[in-house]
Amino acid sequence: MNRRERYLDRNGDRHGVIAVVLVERKFLVIKRSEHVRSPGMSCFPGGTIEIGETQQQALVREMQEELGIDVTPVRKVWESRLRAGWKLHWWLTAMNTSQRIMPDPDEVEDYGWLEADEIRPMEDLLSSNREFFQALEKGEIRLWDS
Repeated sequence: MNRRERYLDRNGDRHGVIAVVLVERKFLVIKRSEHVRSPGMSCFPGGTIEIGETQQQALVREMQEELGIDVTPVRKVWESRLRAGWKLHWWLTAMNTSQRIMPDPDEVEDYGWLEADEIRPMEDLLSSNREFFQALEKGEIRLWDS
């Protein structure tokens, strides 16, 4: 399969997965490299669902490609739509924190663990991530029990 083959649904929408990785209420945030769409922007890691993949398979593959880590999709927490014909599937994602994160420089310039209050005011935050935090504040997304 050609790596560029992306899944399109009946409406012509492309689908992507977003990994919401939380450790002690800190989110894993990446800064996108200059070689990808929206260069230099900060966001949660993720990517495109390819033909024949489930959301979970795409999430595991994207995290391995972008950050060199193995993850476990826990549960889908939200869905959003971008104006450009993308439907995003947001997954709460677990990882073993003893793993060494090794970003692919072609995709990820930098990464860090930040609390929501540190992420929200970021000027370079992708609008989809800004919308995620707005939905989280409204109670539309549940990530933890308390």
